[in-house]
Parts: sequence; C-alpha cells; structure tokens
Amino acid sequence: MEYGKPVSLGITGPGMSRLQAEERIERAKAAVESVVKLNRTLSL
Repeated sequence: MEYGKPVSLGITGPGMSRLQAEERIERAKAAVESVVKLNRTLSL
C-alpha cells in the first residue's frame, strides 16, 4: 500500500496433482480479481 501497488501471493505445494490444482481454480480466479479491483481503486 505504501507504494500504491497491489501485491498478491499464491502458493501451491510441491507434488500437487492436476485434480488438486483444478479444484483451486475458482479460488485463484477470485484472488486475481481482487488484485485487479484493488489496482483500479488505487489508480483513481
């Protein structure tokens, strides 16, 4: 926030299966959308 740049962190463990990754797609999408919204708010 100090520099006006949103930061996001997403961590997936080593050895994650394709099925496990696919189960997390919606959560990852929500995280990306949150950063985009934050960036738009900071850019106003």
